[in-house]
Amino acid sequence: MSEYVSSKELSEYLEISQRRVQQLANEKILLKDSRNSFALKENVKRYIRYISPTFKNDEEQEESNEELNVKYKKEKIRLTKYQADEQQIKAQLAQKRVVPVDDVISALADLFSLMRTKLFNIPERAEMEILGETDADVLNKKLTAEIRDALYEICDHEEQTLQNIVEGKGEN
Repeated sequence: MSEYVSSKELSEYLEISQRRVQQLANEKILLKDSRNSFALKENVKRYIRYISPTFKNDEEQEESNEELNVKYKKEKIRLTKYQADEQQIKAQLAQKRVVPVDDVISALADLFSLMRTKLFNIPERAEMEILGETDADVLNKKLTAEIRDALYEICDHEEQTLQNIVEGKGEN
């Protein structure tokens, strides 16, 4: 039969305060019987398990090891996939099959800025040629020519920009 002790005696064995023994009992870490007595051996084991999470019986330890192995394998697979993806991206960069996003964003920003400038300059460039013109066909042809010239200029710049990105030269 197990030896039963009071909370005061158990606190002395465990080297904790009597109040802490009561708290642990309320948290169901330590078990007391209906007479408010504690089974000494059982509660010492429970307290050791509580303060030392690595203390487990063989079955719990085996279960824990299997769980850790599964987690380790999943993390190892994730790391291996990340490393493979990283190497693939480096290879594609070297083969110029992909380009850094920052380079593309910068090039597009420059291209859109040029586009805005060229399109906003159309009225100024066309103003002298169409000033006083009343024929709708002439106005239409001149404005169409100005728009076409601006778009061709933008397209020429776009082709050069893309070539520079692919060659890794950056923006001119």
